[in-house]
Amino acid sequence: MNIVITGSTKGIGYGMAREFLKRGHNIMISSRRTEAVAIAVTDLGNEFPDCSVLGQPCDVAEFDQVEALWDAAERGFGQVDIWINNAGRDGMKVPFFALPQEDYMHTVQTNIVGLLHCNRVVIPKLYQQGGGMIWIDRIALFSTLDFAALTLIVAGWIWIGWRIENPAAGKPSVSYLMA
Repeated sequence: MNIVITGSTKGIGYGMAREFLKRGHNIMISSRRTEAVAIAVTDLGNEFPDCSVLGQPCDVAEFDQVEALWDAAERGFGQVDIWINNAGRDGMKVPFFALPQEDYMHTVQTNIVGLLHCNRVVIPKLYQQGGGMIWIDRIALFSTLDFAALTLIVAGWIWIGWRIENPAAGKPSVSYLMA
């Protein structure tokens, strides 16, 4: 399978990439930092030479960068089977009222707007190619929800996972999937 993981140069995303590579899947690594992407691609490529490890810098808070990530994966693999929305950030470890506005805005832009951008780009592309899956990292979403009560309003709308399949039956079916 061909798998894109946002936020995959360290932590849980990097761990998921390693586990998928151990099982013979191809991986697209992404992160905001170009240098981190290059290092992760080199390290994982050396560790798993029989798999394809590609990389693309991407800030999920920027819609055009999410589109570029999809395009790079599609060019490199031919299609995307699984897209994992893992990118996220955690705010400063202080009470919400003490957070600088730029800190919580950056968290919301990455964790919520970024998730919306990814789903907005990926869902139509999966329909076009005839199938695939989107997974959402619940930990990143919950840390944002704890961060500000206002985001609970949005959470009911974005708390989705998709499995798009069966294009031969006409319109592909869409069902709920949680990772």
